[in-house]
Amino acid sequence: MRLGSQTIRESIYQGATQGAWAWSVYAIVECWFSSILPRLIWPSHEYRVLHQGFTAFLFVIYPALGLLLGGLFGLFLHKAAYRLHFLQKIQSPGLFRAVGTATVISAFALNLIVQFRFRFFLSLYIIVVSILLFSILLLLSLASTTGANIWPKRLGFVASPWTSSIILLGTAWIIKDLLNFVYSPVLRAGSVFIFFIAIYFVSFLIQKTIEKRLTTESIILKATESFTIRVLFMFVVLGTSFFLNRVPMRMAQSSGVLSVNTNQCNIFLIVMDTVRADHLSLYGYERDSVPTLKKFSDQATLFTHAIASSSNTLPTHASLFTGMYPIKHGAHHIYPPRRSPDGVGISSIGLAHHFDTLAEILSEKGYMTIGVSANHGWLAPLFRLNQGFQYYDSRVPISWTVWQYYLRHRIHNLLNYGFRSPHGASYRRAEEINREIFTLLDIMRKRGERSFFFINYMDAHYPYLPLPPFDKLYPGKDETFTKDRYDSLRKQVMELERRITKEESSHLISQYDGGIAYLDFHIGKLLTRLKELGIYENSLIIFTSDHGEAFGERGLIDHGSSVYQDQVYIPLIIKYPRTNEKNVVNQLVSSVDLMPTILDVLGCEIPQGIQGQSLLKLAIGNSRHVISEFYPFSDLVQSHPRFDRVQRAVFSGRFKFIKSTNGTKELYDLHEDPDEKNNLFKPDDKTSRELEARLNQWLEEVKEESGSIIKLEKEALDRLKSLGYIK
Repeated sequence: MRLGSQTIRESIYQGATQGAWAWSVYAIVECWFSSILPRLIWPSHEYRVLHQGFTAFLFVIYPALGLLLGGLFGLFLHKAAYRLHFLQKIQSPGLFRAVGTATVISAFALNLIVQFRFRFFLSLYIIVVSILLFSILLLLSLASTTGANIWPKRLGFVASPWTSSIILLGTAWIIKDLLNFVYSPVLRAGSVFIFFIAIYFVSFLIQKTIEKRLTTESIILKATESFTIRVLFMFVVLGTSFFLNRVPMRMAQSSGVLSVNTNQCNIFLIVMDTVRADHLSLYGYERDSVPTLKKFSDQATLFTHAIASSSNTLPTHASLFTGMYPIKHGAHHIYPPRRSPDGVGISSIGLAHHFDTLAEILSEKGYMTIGVSANHGWLAPLFRLNQGFQYYDSRVPISWTVWQYYLRHRIHNLLNYGFRSPHGASYRRAEEINREIFTLLDIMRKRGERSFFFINYMDAHYPYLPLPPFDKLYPGKDETFTKDRYDSLRKQVMELERRITKEESSHLISQYDGGIAYLDFHIGKLLTRLKELGIYENSLIIFTSDHGEAFGERGLIDHGSSVYQDQVYIPLIIKYPRTNEKNVVNQLVSSVDLMPTILDVLGCEIPQGIQGQSLLKLAIGNSRHVISEFYPFSDLVQSHPRFDRVQRAVFSGRFKFIKSTNGTKELYDLHEDPDEKNNLFKPDDKTSRELEARLNQWLEEVKEESGSIIKLEKEALDRLKSLGYIK
């Protein structure tokens, strides 16, 4: 049927139907390239999972979007046919098939433009060229819809949504997954060209086969079968993607013989990411933010002066696992920062393989080592903090598992950031972490193995989206405060363009505290589960944090920008096995102390070179000092000259001395001035001289680790952006 002989209803119907078909095919192909194919090719591929609810939602929203766009194009073409007479001669089935495919291509291209804002680089150039070539062939194929017996009729297969979706997504997949670490432009372009030709050749052969077997009488049957097959195929692909991403790896048996001297207790090292101590009620905060932890501390040891080894996630966690400060273990940002030779990624340093981590030591002692982390940025296997873990899960939720080229990434952003959905956090919630932990606990109980659990919760972290009712637990919430507004506020404050307002601070703190309260609620569920399983009493349970968070103090927002108290003063609570007595320790302690403490509790030998000390051996009234270090990330250095420095603090008694590589020196009496507002440093002051000399001596004695450079590719950068580390 020609377009000119159709009614408006028939045109809209054909356009809508073909649009829905094209977008349902795109959903299938996108799921294949983003989830199924990587798992089939690389069984040991870093654990990535597509959020099941969101993925299923896309299999509904994509056809609906195609239905809408196709219907609108059908209406437009019907109206245009009255003015453009050549349109009346075009065969409508072929035209609307091409239109449905064109809507997919247009959306894919528009997403690239919006995402990269015309900032072109090699990978994007190759994809754009592929789109242009495909568009040209699609236009040529439209000539076949006039019914003329000319050569472009042979290009009819180009209008197939299968061909377009596979070309678009396959090109991106080859460049950003298959050839992720190949930088030769010839190899990349050549691989795409071969893929391009292969797909067209296969598509052409399929079209010729269908044309030979298709008869006039079978057209209706073909349409019915096509609908049934596509729906069935959608369910098969969707189900396969869920099945392949069910578990991160097989849980191996422990590799050593249990050889500890404490009745084989379980160990739980629980890190509350981004939680500063002075926002917890058990540290004197006016809000009752952590009733569960407060009750827990009544049967445990509370450390009132715990200091993080850094204000960044990566170095502090490396300190937890090695017992060393960042300067020695080397897992931190490079200073001065630099880009990789090809300008694609930003360089950081991962944990070197030659260090003996806590998980490695415990595994050798016969423990099953299990890590479950909500922080999929700095705690991803890329930075090698998973060394020694027999089971390690730092999965990326929802659409952060795929490259920004995919449309699912754009839809995720629109849904969650445009409407500020409380479900839009780019990390797994405490409830999801607990669900996995509970399953693992049941497995370990059945197997009868003693376990070391490292658990990372992230519910107090940016973008501060506590679930109801915790989002309104404390006054100050601004319903209009979006992610974009926060990003703009952070940029302006960090660049000293303005100060944070009282209303803005009130909103951020209300949501931050709500996130802490939500986390505390689910910590209660974890502790209850441990008691139900009968393993609570004979377990070593540690609650701490990796760093704090700033909310406008000294013109700072977020973390990872200084060694001031709001970013390095952290909670620490330890319940020793078979002990329920309350104890309060007021001495200075550090993140580096936890590894030797755990080994000491188990009766294991503490390795040589450890900078921390067992908290079981703290001497009352000792003159111990602890260190905290800050290494700036490249984005931070570029935001303002004041961040172009490494900053270190030495704590001794009531005093804290800060020295920066830009020459700045500060001294604070934390007893009298806990907010660090009065700098007491004077070159001729005795305390200033003593603490500076102590820090200089420490720097001379410690052997700085150079580490190994980790180049952050696009996916790693996307993860860090989703967590607010990169702007």
